[in-house]
Amino acid sequence: MELANLTEEHDQNWAELDMKTRAILVDHLRSQFSKSFWDDAARVIDLDPTEWWIDFHFSVGMTLRNSLRKVLTDQQLPGYPQKHWDDYWVPVTEAAAGKR
Repeated sequence: MELANLTEEHDQNWAELDMKTRAILVDHLRSQFSKSFWDDAARVIDLDPTEWWIDFHFSVGMTLRNSLRKVLTDQQLPGYPQKHWDDYWVPVTEAAAGKR
């Protein structure tokens, strides 16, 4: 899959989450990590808005996904079982960093 298609998919996945759920998830993530973490995340996203998440998927991305699972399980996500937190963490993280 091309990265442009993944960006569209991230946008679609974000759109599938209702506003209340988005707010709960974003607030949760913001409360779990320091302001400096989110400042750094915003800078990384600004440097490469399309591909920033690739290097983080198996590192801090895993930590972020596991944190999100404390609020909403994979089974509670729209599109489960075809979709899970691997499909949703990017736009939620962008929103928590103030980039969405």
